Amino acid sequence: MKIELWSDYTCPYCYIGKRQLELALEQLGLSDDVTIELKSYELDAEKPEIKGTQMLDYLQEKYNLTQTEVNEMLKKIKQQAEELELVYNFANIKQQNTFDAHRLVKYAYDKNKGELMAERLLNAYFSEAAEISNHEVLISLAKEVALDLEEVTSLLCLNNYAKKVRNDIEEAKEIGIEGVPFFIIDDKFALSGVQSIDVFVEVIKEARSEYVEKPKLQAAGKQGSFCTDEICE
Repeated sequence: MKIELWSDYTCPYCYIGKRQLELALEQLGLSDDVTIELKSYELDAEKPEIKGTQMLDYLQEKYNLTQTEVNEMLKKIKQQAEELELVYNFANIKQQNTFDAHRLVKYAYDKNKGELMAERLLNAYFSEAAEISNHEVLISLAKEVALDLEEVTSLLCLNNYAKKVRNDIEEAKEIGIEGVPFFIIDDKFALSGVQSIDVFVEVIKEARSEYVEKPKLQAAGKQGSFCTDEICE
């Protein structure tokens, strides 16, 4: 079974959604039997000026919210994260362009370390407030997962894996994905936004029990929390 997950490394709900999915697979005893393919998605891809903006200021301006409203939103997200033993350091996080981070993960997948690299990026950004658009930071994180540093340095300096990242983004448009996280389970069911472990368990069980010669993608579950270019809720 394959599960495709479109996400971005600056999307707070994507880390939560990824962890919920992993816990569901663990509960089902399928952690080693299901392939999770991380697909690239860029929030604010057309707004390079947001790089380096404090997340609190960025959300306040982007969604036209008061400081109190932003703090309340982040408090709820942080509580969700803590329930999954994830640490979100919102006070120090700054917005980042993630295109190079996506390229790095594509390369890591070719070395059978894609999920390790993605997990390290998410933890570095949300827990450590790392500047994941900075090449030196990316090289340092790549070193931690034992990737070849010469190859990593070369791909970051050039435009390697850019096409694969753009292909994921175009595929998302063709499917009609407007926000992340977004999950496609075994080419049969689509789940949008953060879902509970129970929902993941139910849908994965159903996907495993069905055989469809030419499956048609079906929406499953309710709309969960997600981020788009226009809103994060």
